[in-house]
Amino acid sequence: MADWTKSIPKLKETLPRHFPKLSPEHIAEFADRIYNGSSSVEDLQILKRSDKKPEKDIENLKSAAKNLRLAAGKIDSVGLHGSTSFPEMVRDLKGVNDRVGWYPVMSAIDARAYLADHLKWLGDQLDNSAAGVAPTAPSVLVALGGDPDPGSRRGRPEETQARWTTWELYGAYLGLNGERPSVSTDWMTNTAYGPFLDLVTDVFACMDIEASPETWARTICQEENGKTL
Repeated sequence: MADWTKSIPKLKETLPRHFPKLSPEHIAEFADRIYNGSSSVEDLQILKRSDKKPEKDIENLKSAAKNLRLAAGKIDSVGLHGSTSFPEMVRDLKGVNDRVGWYPVMSAIDARAYLADHLKWLGDQLDNSAAGVAPTAPSVLVALGGDPDPGSRRGRPEETQARWTTWELYGAYLGLNGERPSVSTDWMTNTAYGPFLDLVTDVFACMDIEASPETWARTICQEENGKTL
């Protein structure tokens, strides 16, 4: 997810290269609008991708709990040589590395037992979580008017954030430059190019959007350029 302390400064640095006529005040407003809108859509995208059938969540939780107990058994069987790094792991786990001076020294064997017990405890907590899931619970997206059966969706998850961000940039480019954005292709090298693609590429980088800028620049241009002004 994008970090506003990094993304906003990057956007303020990048956008003037594409819209040199905009004042610093308008650049700041534009950067805020892009960040706030794109981040909100990213939250919805994450929600959609995590909206799975309750039965699948129960299955995954129980499987994780089982694997943690298996891991605990393996930890219990580790000998002294393999346990020498365990005290440091326990200090990391407890968050006391900066206070080692007063923290009691833990032997490798004691640390081994602590780690194994901690894994067993995690397994129990996951089992409790699984028991708290209602198998017939509806999709959490129903409240948002979404698909009541998330398990019916197939294929790659939609890149909602990439779509919204590119669509927003399309509108800005059209409004500020007075011409429809497009993506050109060098047929000798089969390479895409053009100022709108450059804009999308730069903003995707500022917002840490991992989707393909070329794919979405082409997609939005194809969808929007067929509409009448």
